[in-house]
Amino acid sequence: MEPGMDREARLMLIERMTPALSHDYNNVFGTVSMFAELLLHDPSIEGETADGALMFLPSEAVYAELHAKLPEVVRAGFDARVWIVSPTTCMATLNTMRAVMKDARMREQAGEIRKALRQLHRDVEIIEERAGKLETHLRQAGDDVNGLLTASARAGKRAERLDHFDFEELSPDTGDAPGVVPLQRP
Repeated sequence: MEPGMDREARLMLIERMTPALSHDYNNVFGTVSMFAELLLHDPSIEGETADGALMFLPSEAVYAELHAKLPEVVRAGFDARVWIVSPTTCMATLNTMRAVMKDARMREQAGEIRKALRQLHRDVEIIEERAGKLETHLRQAGDDVNGLLTASARAGKRAERLDHFDFEELSPDTGDAPGVVPLQRP
């Protein structure tokens, strides 16, 4: 496979290059072609690999020279879906891929998150309903306690009045009536 340009255009380009540059061109172009053929277009691994590949150049200087002097190879790599990357561009690419994959995972989990939020909302509604019922019960209990305190205060006042009541004043002067026992004052 010859990515990017037809064979005649490639040969004409190589003829215009210096021998060293044409050697570099052939090496890099051959590597790009090999990446594309082995990693992307091999029918025996179809569906097993991605639809693109990264070709790592471990030197920023070599990467810059390649882009400056052999842009045709870079274009051919793009056409073949083989992206030539330097250490800096590789890290940028990997960080971008990581962000895209994280976003994809979040979208996959969005349904689960929505389901959990619905369940959480229902739980909050149940708690609110039960808190309202508890408030009603506590208010009723408070009213009952207030009623008990009022009743006990009334009963206490009545008991105190009875305690100060003079039963002897009510007895007839003629003597003690049969069956009536006079109360003694303390």
